[in-house]
Amino acid sequence: MKITTPCHIIDLDALKCNLEKSISKIRSEANCSVLLALKGFSTLDILSFMRDYLDGVSASGAFEAKLGKEWVGKHVCTYSPVYSKKEIDLIADNTNHLVFNSMRQFNEYNMLAKSKNCSCGIRINPEHSSLPDFFRANPCQKNSRLGVTYEQMPSLEMFDKGKIEGIHLHTMCDQYSDALEDTIEHLIKNYEPYLKRIKWLNLGGGQMYAHKDYDIEKAIDVINKLHKLFDIEIFLEPCSGIMTNTGYFVSSVIDIIENGMNIAIIDASAVCHMPDVVFNGWYHDILGADLIDKYPYKYRVAGSSCYAGDIWGDYSFTKPLTIGDYIIFEDTAMYSMVKNNYFNGLCMPSVNTYSKENGLKTIKTYNFNTFLSSL
Repeated sequence: MKITTPCHIIDLDALKCNLEKSISKIRSEANCSVLLALKGFSTLDILSFMRDYLDGVSASGAFEAKLGKEWVGKHVCTYSPVYSKKEIDLIADNTNHLVFNSMRQFNEYNMLAKSKNCSCGIRINPEHSSLPDFFRANPCQKNSRLGVTYEQMPSLEMFDKGKIEGIHLHTMCDQYSDALEDTIEHLIKNYEPYLKRIKWLNLGGGQMYAHKDYDIEKAIDVINKLHKLFDIEIFLEPCSGIMTNTGYFVSSVIDIIENGMNIAIIDASAVCHMPDVVFNGWYHDILGADLIDKYPYKYRVAGSSCYAGDIWGDYSFTKPLTIGDYIIFEDTAMYSMVKNNYFNGLCMPSVNTYSKENGLKTIKTYNFNTFLSSL
């Protein structure tokens, strides 16, 4: 099969499997609502494909909220670390649950939000996470800006009077059911008076529900523990937990140079097309390759931008690379397309779907005009 690179490919068969097995199971057996986190994945045609398996979406700003309401047409929960006066009306018009990051913002905007039929909640920072404190993605790290700490919690009267109807938290990142259990136990122990008064609880994302090693039965059990103790509606906000192992990023080797080791330069850029590789140290497996010491042919895989750190990493291959060879990165659906950018004026990768029934289908391409529209 000839593929024009660079390109993203979403395996619709794998995605459907994730949705029908793990996501449908946890929705039904844990009696909870699953909202796709648009901040991690929001490709339009594929949102349509997923719609029937979701209860809605979680949004991080005005445009995502409007996208969720108009394109998915189900429940929209919006949380942002801060809302500005110029966007709060648009957000509230397109949101069912509106989550505030601070009590100052809650006090400023909750009446407006309620006038638009939003159920208002606050994000808490339980100051408890199994992630390392120094990890950039740990929302509970020291001096975090995300959420209301326990000491800052408003009076129970605000919950009794229904001013605050829900609680949102997000303390996990690509973790498994042990972390979910630990989080729920901490909530029950420390936030019981609040949990007795709210209508809904949003446990956020960061759980790898569809991963082959994930203990979905344990997750169902710990979520049902909350149902037994409290009369609340429960929401989950996965992205990786839905999209895991559904995406590939395909590129081609366009040059090989030598400077202490072989360096394969590909027709893509980590800093443009998968920036978390550069800025957060993400590592992606390459089809037919492994860690640097596994196979005899060793290469640094590097990008085509002028940024010196445009590097995916050092890999080993079973055979020598040649110009034109495909480099296929695995498990790339989340936090790639949503973060693509035009640094250096490099063209965006096309977006494609694959299924056994319909084969490879291109659903989005970019050109000079789309580059101009971004300037």
